[in-house]
Amino acid sequence: MLRSQLKYKAEWAGREYAEADPKYTSQDCHPCHARNPLGGSETYKCRA
Repeated sequence: MLRSQLKYKAEWAGREYAEADPKYTSQDCHPCHARNPLGGSETYKCRA
């Protein structure tokens, strides 16, 4: 129900609604798309 409401509100506001797969989003580097697993409380830094 939440997704349908978000889609409706986005269309009403003239915006695009897109769903993203949340898998690995905190591990992927957005600029280079390298996957770096996190460890404990480590701050993310791209290693590529």
